Amino acid sequence: MVRPSRLHAGPQARIGRPCESAAARPVQARRPHHKSHSFILILALSFLVGEWDLDYTYSLQPDGPEMTDLAGAGSIRTILDGTHLCVDYRVHRKDTDEPIGSAHGVFAWDSERGRYRYHWFESSGASLQATAHLSDADTLVLNWDNHCGQTFQRVHDDRVVLEMTCPEQGLTLRVDLSRKVDQLTR
Repeated sequence: MVRPSRLHAGPQARIGRPCESAAARPVQARRPHHKSHSFILILALSFLVGEWDLDYTYSLQPDGPEMTDLAGAGSIRTILDGTHLCVDYRVHRKDTDEPIGSAHGVFAWDSERGRYRYHWFESSGASLQATAHLSDADTLVLNWDNHCGQTFQRVHDDRVVLEMTCPEQGLTLRVDLSRKVDQLTR
């Protein structure tokens, strides 16, 4: 059986109460009443904002077999007047819809470090932190405290690819995020 914490070690159910209802907000980041530095820096991550279908490809050991038995759904939205991004997602087995796990995360700008901070909480009880930066307008690079590396790369307006490697744990992960169809018609 796949341990949820190995798959979530960086990028899934709602822990506690979700940030706020995704249906109550538009897909695009909202402009706050004041233009804060944090708002402008979070706006740079707006390519991640939306409702997403997730398709997983992963291996739990170095040079091990690739598995494609997991799928999920996720929501990424701005909160607190656009100064933070909230991430919620859940994963299930494709063949049985058996829930595997979920997580909740928050991106914020750390002005002291000049980088984004990412706080991650899993349904397994694990929590992790990462620092992040934009390497270009379409690629967010994360460095996790547990020595994992991760990228979110926009490959199309309706598609983002998450890739993660954890050499110490033998984990490689790719998640294809596809914007939910109902959002493409808005």
